Amino acid sequence: MYFNMSQIFNASEELAIAAKFPHVRTFMAGLRPSKTELTDLTKVELPWAVPTEESVAPFSAVCWLFGRYMYKYLNYPIGLVESCWAGTTVEVWSSSRALKHCGLEEPEDGPKGNSLLWNAMIHPLLNMTIKGAIWYQGKTTCSGSR
Repeated sequence: MYFNMSQIFNASEELAIAAKFPHVRTFMAGLRPSKTELTDLTKVELPWAVPTEESVAPFSAVCWLFGRYMYKYLNYPIGLVESCWAGTTVEVWSSSRALKHCGLEEPEDGPKGNSLLWNAMIHPLLNMTIKGAIWYQGKTTCSGSR
């Protein structure tokens, strides 16, 4: 979701109308890995905010535009949480339990980084009331085979 609002083709127009959606709030987790599951985020890049041109510009375009659409459709307040790190594979965003269930356990010679972002940037969000999630992997692919 690293493709942010300032990068879309009509960014000026979209950012100019961001403030017209005060019931679509944005929040962005900071970039921090962890070897263990955390209960709280160790860094917040953007605290909960009412949208402005400045707060929405660095926010995920996919997340903002989807959230804005959902607000128009549901006419209900929407909280958008962006937790992303460009150039990462799905394994770092998956819990060790999910990876184990899929037969992808850590190698015996040490961790390769699996679950590092799940632990720090997803697990702390599990105490929130979440009604839905979207995932945008972008164009990064896993190199090598398993």
